[in-house]
Amino acid sequence: MKYFYRLLLLWITLLLSGCNSEVQKTEEYVDTTTGSYYGIIDGATTSYKGMMYADASQTFRWSKAGVVEDSTNPRVADKFGKVCYQSVSTPNYMLNNMSENCLSVNVWVPTGSEEIVNKRVMIFIHGGGFIGGSSSNPLYNGAKLSEFNDAIVVNFNYRLGALGFLKVDSNSGNYGIMDQQAALEWVYSNIDKFGGDKNSLTLFGHSAGSMSTLSHILSNTTTKTKFKNAIVESSYMGFDFKDEKSATAIAEIVLNSIKKSSSKSPHDTDAKTVQDVSMELYAELIGLELADISFESFFPYSPYVDGSVIKSKLIKAQTTVPLLIGNVNAESNFMFESLKGTKVIDLYTEYVKKYYDSSITIGSQPELQTFFTNYAFECATNYFLKNNTSYTTNYLYHFNYIGSFNFWGTFNDCAGEACHASELPFVFGNFYNQKGYEVYSTSSDQQFSKKIMSIWKEFSQTSKLANFDTYQTDQKMISITNTQPNFFNVDYMLSDKCTQYNKFY
Repeated sequence: MKYFYRLLLLWITLLLSGCNSEVQKTEEYVDTTTGSYYGIIDGATTSYKGMMYADASQTFRWSKAGVVEDSTNPRVADKFGKVCYQSVSTPNYMLNNMSENCLSVNVWVPTGSEEIVNKRVMIFIHGGGFIGGSSSNPLYNGAKLSEFNDAIVVNFNYRLGALGFLKVDSNSGNYGIMDQQAALEWVYSNIDKFGGDKNSLTLFGHSAGSMSTLSHILSNTTTKTKFKNAIVESSYMGFDFKDEKSATAIAEIVLNSIKKSSSKSPHDTDAKTVQDVSMELYAELIGLELADISFESFFPYSPYVDGSVIKSKLIKAQTTVPLLIGNVNAESNFMFESLKGTKVIDLYTEYVKKYYDSSITIGSQPELQTFFTNYAFECATNYFLKNNTSYTTNYLYHFNYIGSFNFWGTFNDCAGEACHASELPFVFGNFYNQKGYEVYSTSSDQQFSKKIMSIWKEFSQTSKLANFDTYQTDQKMISITNTQPNFFNVDYMLSDKCTQYNKFY
């Protein structure tokens, strides 16, 4: 009996000590241009979270973000920064954690090696259609990727929706892209203090983040930071950036609606009202643009070609660095599942029938999904690479690995399909769904994750993939499937499928 009580006492002691344990911070802090920060040691990585890189408080609404005052007191960087205001379906980790002043950056440093110096740096830009998303999404946690790749991983927030991309007065309207430029400059100026090599930067992004990535590395860029290479996941270049006429028309409608909904001027109206009012107009703005014969309107709150921040459309620009670029097999399935029952589906069906494919049946979701996957994603990427002659070391991939879980949860059209964003759990080694909930993964999922992380690592290191041909060699692509043990095979892009779309780019 005495032995039992001793075990019980030991168990209670261990339990209480676990509850009261403090996180282990680094012995020394890092001095950056915007403050001094202690990191948090967690296994094989040290993280620095929520470091502010610019000031997006209301004073700087609809303008270039301000400079963050250097803090005199070092703080422990153990918590993610505030989420940028958004009105889309909000995952649990974002609830009650939004702010207009949201421009923070996170850094994960591998601690497995004896000396942390001149490490490669992988900088990720999150997606979300330029209206949603956050660097604090557990899916994007950089710890596992940092450890596996022996590289520093960075991500950051940028302004979204109307607060990030509304053309107000004579200002640019591309504030979200300017935020990204400021974050990238912060990385370039400070990453050596974390042990990183500023001359070995890989930029990668998904969806809106991949479109952003392209805007920073193509020949039309105004971004000052220089990169070694880039990985572009699911860019939708068929929905290229808007022109100034569209941006001006959208801003006029939104600003007038804000004025009607608030007793204050748009500049003085609270951020939540600005976002809520602007998102209520989303379908109306899409209809406005379709009347003007343009698919660019699918993202009313997104970058536009202003001649300064964004000099020209992406699809015809030349890359300035080697690319690993590709798409998943069923890119558009999630998009139309989420739009079921809305007038947006009818608007797009009528537009597609009139200008692209008269054989499509009104309300035929599978036909629309196939059309938009081809038009906006696969064939647009193929067109971009065909016309890109500045680099001959570009690689094209096609992702069709079906995981043991449905990344989109209740979206039936994504069950048994590789839908938009379904590669992300494997790229980061974090098995979460799109709502931020952890999901069960099989040993095959985990094995595949290591394989895809190793491919991303190899390209980041060398800008080449030893076992695969470049796209310029007979337009070959890398086919990523469930076929074991390699998962990766060589296939050919079906160029004939894309012939009918090329005339529209």
